[in-house]
Amino acid sequence: IVCTRIEIGLALENIPYPLMGDTIYTPNEMVWDPLFVDPLELYEFVSEVGIRMVFDTCHWGTLNFPISLKRIVEKIKDKVTHLHISDYWGRWLPGTSVFKEGLIPGGGFLGEEQFRELLCFLKNDSRDYTLTLEVWDSDFQNPKESRESIRRIISWLS
Repeated sequence: IVCTRIEIGLALENIPYPLMGDTIYTPNEMVWDPLFVDPLELYEFVSEVGIRMVFDTCHWGTLNFPISLKRIVEKIKDKVTHLHISDYWGRWLPGTSVFKEGLIPGGGFLGEEQFRELLCFLKNDSRDYTLTLEVWDSDFQNPKESRESIRRIISWLS
């Protein structure tokens, strides 16, 4: 039997605020520290410890930073190895969530223009990226919405 060495990379994801989208718990009951909410803080940490990062577009969008998806990825691209692609709607308020993630890219608050711009950048950048389309249909029973997401991403990457 011949074995070759396989390298396994570790990456951390930018996360939404603890309890984002949870209507049961309050901020006083947080289960994790919001250290990795801001991708720039996460970038500093992964640079320090020598690992990579996963960038989640939906989690970024919920933060309401006045910078586009493309511009933030340009700033952190040398550490980004993978991206989770989805849109969202709503805003989270403790105990009264109206936040929903997993929308078709371009079908929520981030909008088509930001996703087109980001995917064009990724396509033309010299780095290799992998993408996960993190989309749920609105009622978890309509696969047409998921198919639409896949077609939309492919057309933007073409």
